[in-house]
Amino acid sequence: MNKQSEIQRLLILFHDFEIVDLKFSDSTLHMLLEIPWGELWDELDYRIHLKLNEVYDFVFNFSTQKSGGSIKANTAQESQIENLSSTNPEEILNLKLSIQSYRFTIPTKHTLFCRSYNGAIAAELDFTATGYQLLDKEGNDLFVEKMEEWAKLWGDSL
Repeated sequence: MNKQSEIQRLLILFHDFEIVDLKFSDSTLHMLLEIPWGELWDELDYRIHLKLNEVYDFVFNFSTQKSGGSIKANTAQESQIENLSSTNPEEILNLKLSIQSYRFTIPTKHTLFCRSYNGAIAAELDFTATGYQLLDKEGNDLFVEKMEEWAKLWGDSL
């Protein structure tokens, strides 16, 4: 299996994963994620660290409601939606995001669709990456097969 397929297998599992910390430097994207599956072990704040390697085309696109505006506009001119983008991790973190779904676009574009708890109406994180490393809360390697196992346990518990 190639690295793109592995990244896809991993990211498709991300749902209700809160982005707790985000750093981007030297073409490496670090995401500290709080995952709901910790409830299976009575750990409500279980966190994993995802490190994506050789990340390019990193951009966060989001929409906000303009101050005093209404989302329900009759025409595009009346629209009170402002479309923005950022590559600043601090600005992105301030939106308090939870990953809801994932899409892969050929040949290498990954998109994480997010819910914001602080101002954004729609939000998506776009990037390309050639590899990844995933670590559990103790800093040990965590493999996609283990994440798939946890996802199944989580689904069965609902």
